[in-house]
Amino acid sequence: MTNYLITTKTDAQSSVGPVTIGVETNVVSYTAQAADYIPELYLSLQNITTGDTVVVTEYLSVDGTNYEIYYQNTFTGAQTFNTLRFHGKLLELNMLYKVTVKQTGGTGRAYPYASILQVFNS
Repeated sequence: MTNYLITTKTDAQSSVGPVTIGVETNVVSYTAQAADYIPELYLSLQNITTGDTVVVTEYLSVDGTNYEIYYQNTFTGAQTFNTLRFHGKLLELNMLYKVTVKQTGGTGRAYPYASILQVFNS
């Protein structure tokens, strides 16, 4: 039986943007890690308002090369519930992970976020 322990934990709290309209912008992007890992993200839509439209996309690369959409949603105007949570997922060390925002209308906004990356022992 193998005991897996989290050996590194990296926290980040920042903001991406203001984004350029029509340009997909990475909020977080994790390349292959030293061992299996768990990414988690909180993304705030608090700054969007009437006339703004933003597409939020979560990608996984199962084969370590080609990204596939895991989740995608479009948000228009001010939101009643502003925070999106991308729950932790146990990923194999070679898998890739990223979350992007692409504002397609309105005024380019900043998107605050907090991320947690936990990497297991190898």
